[in-house]
Amino acid sequence: MPGDLSFGVRDLSDEEIEKCMNPDSLEALDFLRLSYKPPAPLAPVFTPVILLKYDRIFKLLLRVLRLLYITSELFRDTNLRTLQRSGMSNASLRFRIEAQHFVASVVAYFFDTGINLRWKSFEEWLNQVESNLSDRNAGRIISPEELREHHEEVLDEIMHTLLLRKRQQPILKLLEDIFALILTFAKRAHLRALGKTQQRADEPTEVQLYNAFKKKVDVFITVCRGMSEKGGGQTPNRRRTRQRVTRERGTPKRKAP
Repeated sequence: MPGDLSFGVRDLSDEEIEKCMNPDSLEALDFLRLSYKPPAPLAPVFTPVILLKYDRIFKLLLRVLRLLYITSELFRDTNLRTLQRSGMSNASLRFRIEAQHFVASVVAYFFDTGINLRWKSFEEWLNQVESNLSDRNAGRIISPEELREHHEEVLDEIMHTLLLRKRQQPILKLLEDIFALILTFAKRAHLRALGKTQQRADEPTEVQLYNAFKKKVDVFITVCRGMSEKGGGQTPNRRRTRQRVTRERGTPKRKAP
């Protein structure tokens, strides 16, 4: 890829640094930042706003992939507890199974529906634009500004699916709360697998963690289902794009009855 693509360290507040210092927190890897310096010809297409959107997507996907790894490790830790005969409650077993299923479903939806489908469509559009550049008989040539606009619209659609738009913050917060419960349970399961069963009186039990997890997942699914039914899965940018394309093509004439 042309340009300078690398990882950097974010400028964090004291509170954010404290969260990153906790290896069991959801924010443990938030200090990593995606950095890209495009070459001059690509600068109009990779604006600072667009690069910020890429970084927000990267930050969320890093969290999600970490949860995917941790839930896979849960299987090892819970099996080790069984082998050691340290005891494993029904709530712990259900939590492990349902947490794995939930995280795997979120990962599949984010990557397959949220990113791959939209990016594949964007690549096909880019291929057509490139083909038109070499074809003298092709239609109108896309300008750099139109390319930037379409590029940003694709990112907005991806962010919409990944719950990163401003109006979706309460739903993303709910998802983060679910992830935090999984991380707490994973830490507890790992310590028990190592034979460290001591628990503070103010810490929630595994049954309480599982009940909280179930309630939040039920609310999350209900909210997402309601959003899907209300919005039809179409972002405002996509609707504006279709309206613009319709205007460019012209309204078809109705046939006489």
